[in-house]
Amino acid sequence: MGHRPSTLRTVGEMLYDEFEACHVTTGILESVFASADGSLLVLNFSEGGGLNLKADANSDTIALRDGPREFSGLDVSRADTWRDFIGVPLFCGWLTINQKGYADGALLSFRDVKPDVCITVVASSLKVARVGAWTEATAQ
Repeated sequence: MGHRPSTLRTVGEMLYDEFEACHVTTGILESVFASADGSLLVLNFSEGGGLNLKADANSDTIALRDGPREFSGLDVSRADTWRDFIGVPLFCGWLTINQKGYADGALLSFRDVKPDVCITVVASSLKVARVGAWTEATAQ
């Protein structure tokens, strides 16, 4: 029986291009714009860059790219999901992997390491939601 690469290695290799292509300097979140069809979300940061999250209609995966600030489409900065994070720096983010090994979402964290926003590709568009309240696993 031949050697099969571990799942971790396969996922790591798959994500390498996504991480290599995304070198955005974030700073403070200033605004968020979405395309009318829901396939593109642009987070504009104070350092002059934008983080583009795009749903790939062919594979229902998510693509992340750095780019210029973008102010076209729908301004969703005041929507419930984003309004508390305008004026706050992006702390960190993660790509999510589904059971088939595809990157189909992202988690974004503002203020600290706990994720605040979940972005998932569903039916070729991005669905965005706030992450719920955090409790300790050992809490009664």
